Amino acid sequence: MNVLTGLLLSLSLLANVTLLFVVVRFSRRLLQFDELFEMLARDIDLNVAFFDKLLATPLFDDSQEVRTANQNMLTISKRLDEFVRRMEETTNKKLRPEVVIPNPPVTK
Repeated sequence: MNVLTGLLLSLSLLANVTLLFVVVRFSRRLLQFDELFEMLARDIDLNVAFFDKLLATPLFDDSQEVRTANQNMLTISKRLDEFVRRMEETTNKKLRPEVVIPNPPVTK
């Protein structure tokens, strides 16, 4: 009887250690992108405020608000690009479709 109890205790300990390892590994992967989500959320909020300002100014004007909004959108696009690259590296998957550049037609 003691052998069976010891065997079941060992099996339970092994299952708990394996479960703890899996939970820690997946939780680390989930928490890895929290910082990037916070940066993106701040950028989106900032641009929403600038777009509200843009609604009050003529869009064809070369005003400071238009230049600042363009600069902020450039920053957001770079951060989104970095985010997608980090997601691809972490998951080992291709998340972006491949861009197929057609061959130019041959003319004589």
